[in-house]
Amino acid sequence: MHNDQTNLATEQTLKKEDIKYHVIYGSIALFLCVTLFLVAISLSVISGEFSWQYFLWGLLGFSILWLAISVLIGLLRKAPLIVIGGFIAVAVISYLSLRINVIPVHVTDILVVVPITVLITLIFCFGGAFLQYRKIKAKTSLQIMYVCLLLISVVGLIYYSWFLFSESGDVQDFALSPTIEKDAKKDNQLLSQEIYDFQTMTISLNNKESTSNNDIHFSIDPLAKLKEKGLELHNVSPDSLNANTSLDIYLPEDEGRFPVVFINGQTQDEKQGFSYLGEYLAANGYIVLLKTDGKNSINQENESDLYKALVILEVLNELYNENEDLESILFNKVDERIALIGFANGVQPLRLATYLNQEKTLPQNGEVALDYNFDIKTLIELSPDASKDNFYYQLNDIDYIFVNGGYDIYSSYSHNSLFNDISFSEKDYGFKTQIYLYQGNRNYFQNDKLDLNFPGKLYLSKKQLIDAEEQKKITQTIVHASLEASINRRTEFTEVFYGRNLEKLYPYELIVSRFVDSDTLEVANFENSYNLRKLQYPDVNIEMPIINICCCNIYIRILQFLKIIAVFKISYL
Repeated sequence: MHNDQTNLATEQTLKKEDIKYHVIYGSIALFLCVTLFLVAISLSVISGEFSWQYFLWGLLGFSILWLAISVLIGLLRKAPLIVIGGFIAVAVISYLSLRINVIPVHVTDILVVVPITVLITLIFCFGGAFLQYRKIKAKTSLQIMYVCLLLISVVGLIYYSWFLFSESGDVQDFALSPTIEKDAKKDNQLLSQEIYDFQTMTISLNNKESTSNNDIHFSIDPLAKLKEKGLELHNVSPDSLNANTSLDIYLPEDEGRFPVVFINGQTQDEKQGFSYLGEYLAANGYIVLLKTDGKNSINQENESDLYKALVILEVLNELYNENEDLESILFNKVDERIALIGFANGVQPLRLATYLNQEKTLPQNGEVALDYNFDIKTLIELSPDASKDNFYYQLNDIDYIFVNGGYDIYSSYSHNSLFNDISFSEKDYGFKTQIYLYQGNRNYFQNDKLDLNFPGKLYLSKKQLIDAEEQKKITQTIVHASLEASINRRTEFTEVFYGRNLEKLYPYELIVSRFVDSDTLEVANFENSYNLRKLQYPDVNIEMPIINICCCNIYIRILQFLKIIAVFKISYL
C-alpha cells in the first residue's frame, strides 16, 4: 500500500515536472533554431557578410510575436502553450518574410528549417525527460527508452545536416570525355596576355553627382535632361533606382589611350560578381567600367529600361568629359572604341543603349533629339533574359557575341531574333556569333557562386554542371577573343568561334558555336528560304537529283508495305 502511494505521488510529480521542463527545453530549442535561421539569412543578405541589422530586427520581431501569441493562447486555454505559440510565430514570421521583400527568404529555405527545428526540439525534450527521470530515479526501462529516442534524434540531425551541406550528387555520371585533342600551341597563341598593372577605384552614383577619392566627379541626371526636352518617364523612381548604384573603374597604369569596356548586370546582392573579368581585361589593356545596381523597387517596365539605358549613355558621356579634364586621373586615357558586356537583366538596357546611340531621336515620340554618337563596336551578351520590351532593335555594323549555357532557363540559344536582325554594311568588317556551353550555368558567369550550396542535396544537383572556375576561364577566353577581333581588328582571333577551336582549348567541355561575318555569302537560310529553288540570288540554282528522291520514296513505301505484312502475320499467328 505504501509503495502504491509512493508510485502515485511519483507519477503526479513526474507529470508536473515533465510539463515544466518540456516547455522550457522546447522553448529554448525553438528559440535557438530561429536564431540560427536568422543568422543564416543575415549571412546571405550581402553575399556572405553578416548583417547585424537584419539579425537583431528579425530576432526582436520574432520574440515579440512569440510572446504575444503565447499570451493569447494562455488566456484562451489557461495552459502554458508557449511552444505552440513559438511554432505559430515561426509560420507567421516566415509568411511575412516572403510577402515583404526585405529579407531574401524562399519557401524552400523555410521547409529546410522545419525538420531542423523539430529535431532540435525533440533533442531538448528527450534529453530533459531523461534527466528528469534519472533525477527521480524512475524505472531503468523508461530512462533507456528516452536515451534511445535522444540518440535517434541526434543521429537524424547529424545526417540531415550532412545531407544539406554536402556536395550534391547524381546517379548518372555527367563527366564528358574529350572528343578533340587540346591544341597547346593555339592555347598560348590566343590567350597570350600583354600584362598591365592597373588600379581600381569606386564611384558612388546618385542622381545628381558622384564623388570618389580620385578626383573623379560624374554628374548623372538623365531625367532632368529629358524633362528639359519635354519628356517625362512617369513610372521611374530615380531615388530608389540609384540610391546604391556604384561604378567600379579598372584603369591600366601605362601611357596611352585604352579602349573602354562597360559591364552591366551586376547587382548589390552579387557584390563582386564580375570583378574577375574586370581585372582580367584591365590587365590586357582595357579600361573597364563595372556598374553595380543597388536594390530598387521600380516597376520593370519599358521606360525603366529606357532610363537605365540613358544612365549608361550618360556615364559614358561623363567618362569622356573626364578624359578632357587636365586634373583628372583619366585625362587622355580613354580611347574612342567602346565594347558593352551585359549579363541577365542587364542586357536589355545595353541593347537599348546601343540602339539609342545609333538613333537621332528618342523612339517614344520622335521629338527628343539624341546626340550621343559613341563609337560602340561590340555588344556581348552573357545569359540574357528574354526580351520584355516593345522596341524593335535594328542594329547595324556592330559585332555581336551571344553566350549562354545548356542549364539556363532564362535565355535560349535557338531563339535569338537579334542575331538575325544585325546587319553589316560593306564599309567595314563585322561578325556575329552564338556560343552554347552544354554544361554551362547562368550563375557561374559570375565570381559569386549563387547556386545554393545550402541546402545541397535536398533539391539541387550540380554534378552535371561545368566547374565554376572552368566556366569563368571560358568566359574570359570568349570575351578576350571577341574584343581583340572587334576592338583591335585582329581578325585571327575570330577563328576561336568556328572550326571547333574553342573545344580545342577546352576539350572536356561540349561547346557549340555559330559564326557569321560580313564576308559570308548567304544563298539560303532556315528562316527565309521556304523553297530551296527560290534563292536570294537569281542566277544561283540548286540542282536536286529527282531520281534519288523518287528512289527514296519507293524504298520507304516498300518498307511500310513489309511492315504491314509482318504485323498481319503476327496478328494471324
